[in-house]
Amino acid sequence: MTNPSAFFERCPAWLHYAALLLLCLILYLPGLTTIPPIDRDEPRYAQASRQMIETGDYVQIRFMEQARNKKPIGIYWLQAGFANLAGRPDAIWPYRLATVLGSTLAVLALFGFAKKFLPMRTAFFGAAFLAACPLLTYVSHGAITDTVLMATVVISQGCLARIYFGHQPGKTAPLRYALGFWLALSAGILIKGPIAPMIALLTILVVSIREKGTKWTQGIRLLPGLLIVFLCILPWLVAIQKATDGAFLRQAFGRDFLPKLYAGQESHGGMPGLYLLMTPLMLWPVFLPVWQGLLNAKKLVTDPLITLFLFAWLVPAWLVFECAATKLPHYVLPAYPVLALFAAIAVTAPADEAVNIRGLRFFKVLRVIWVIAGVLMACAPLLLNRLLDGKWSFAAAALMVIVLAGLFTFPKLLKQRSSFYPWSVLAFAVLFSITAFGIWLPHFDQLWPTREAAAMVHRYEQASGHPVRTLSLGYAEPSLAFMLGTRTGLEWEMGRVMNELKANPDAVVIVQDVADPLPKRFPVSDRLWKELNNGLTLKSKNCFEDAFRTAAAEAGLTLRRQESMDGYNYSKGKRVKLTLYVREAVL
Repeated sequence: MTNPSAFFERCPAWLHYAALLLLCLILYLPGLTTIPPIDRDEPRYAQASRQMIETGDYVQIRFMEQARNKKPIGIYWLQAGFANLAGRPDAIWPYRLATVLGSTLAVLALFGFAKKFLPMRTAFFGAAFLAACPLLTYVSHGAITDTVLMATVVISQGCLARIYFGHQPGKTAPLRYALGFWLALSAGILIKGPIAPMIALLTILVVSIREKGTKWTQGIRLLPGLLIVFLCILPWLVAIQKATDGAFLRQAFGRDFLPKLYAGQESHGGMPGLYLLMTPLMLWPVFLPVWQGLLNAKKLVTDPLITLFLFAWLVPAWLVFECAATKLPHYVLPAYPVLALFAAIAVTAPADEAVNIRGLRFFKVLRVIWVIAGVLMACAPLLLNRLLDGKWSFAAAALMVIVLAGLFTFPKLLKQRSSFYPWSVLAFAVLFSITAFGIWLPHFDQLWPTREAAAMVHRYEQASGHPVRTLSLGYAEPSLAFMLGTRTGLEWEMGRVMNELKANPDAVVIVQDVADPLPKRFPVSDRLWKELNNGLTLKSKNCFEDAFRTAAAEAGLTLRRQESMDGYNYSKGKRVKLTLYVREAVL
């Protein structure tokens, strides 16, 4: 039988890059054009980027009528650039191309630097496992910052690794690595502020403590590097500070970054350890190999410098993410390349190497956790579809079959140390992505109330023969602004809505109210079903239909209920009824 490692070593590097590029496109393109904007971060970024195109102002960042002084300019420039190139600023998919670029670049860069100090087969599957992990696949379908940030981190950490591994007394690392390091950090700062420099600084600190000195850092070329950073970020920073009278930095740090460290923003708080608890789902097909690689690193990696650097990248950054009060699954993404490499180290080790989880009992616990996560992944789409839509979805059933096949197949292949295991992981990821993002999610109508609300407005525009200005009461998801345009009235007070209706006969209003209770769809007790319905019901303070009709009557406005629909607002975890009201005198 052909030695798998020898096969990989014989293949030219460009073939590996081409295979990884193809894998990324297969994983990330399904659903890119058909999944609606995903609340809440994606439409905020995309709408702000679109407003740059509309206004021609590529310095200030605005979402609707408000300044968005939170994140730096980098991601908005990327998204606006792709939207301009595509010529489709009103569609969501061009803005998502920046995210796909970030994911793909991170995967290719991880392979590019890993093959310099790990076997070619290990480097390839490390990059492929990163591409295939469920967290990155999900994040790559939204127009947000995190994959581009991860790409800058992988490039900067890769250059830093080359400087560290190549350090020799009396010699300085090649200039290209220092240049790549500082340029990647500059890009990371322009994408998401201090995150990329923080990871690099923590890595340098840990390695220097272990090396009992900082001589190896001479290759970084600190002073010229800082000059590069200043030259890259200062022009825009000076411009935005001038344009906002100094408000950008004050609000970006005082209202966005620093509060996330000590308080959960927008109900996204979480206890320390939450990211670790999420890894069985976020890493599902390679969860067990990750632990095998982590706990057997000293035995499986012959060069201790490699092990030291990877842990110096992973552990301090992970601890910082865990200690921060605000938590979203993708915040920890810059640490995932290391986990993918450790998984690859475990599954590509020679067959005669003993690769065991430390302690049989610990292995059994991890295995049970992994099985529970797999059952959850298998059953949740089918049950959710039945609960909200009242249907047994064929695509959701196909997802169940795919995950259950992995549940039965992966442990056997992993135990046998089969060379087919990494390929089975990639096959699973491809099938899962095509089915989940290409088929199931785009057709799950109850999950996209904004899409259905926008469709109501467009149907009315077609019937009336003219465009309208849409206002919204209660339902304030950013996706509504992106799908209906910058003129959408979002988060307006009742008085302002009434004034606009009086002044503009072409204005229409989407009003949020409580949805009708779900009919019983599972064989559970009536009490349990009632509690479930109560948990999905909007609170009265978020229901506006009665107040709207009263205010309209007092204002002397004659309105007609044009159309209504029910849907599930996943940002709030509540079912909503959205009703379109129009002026009676328009038709």
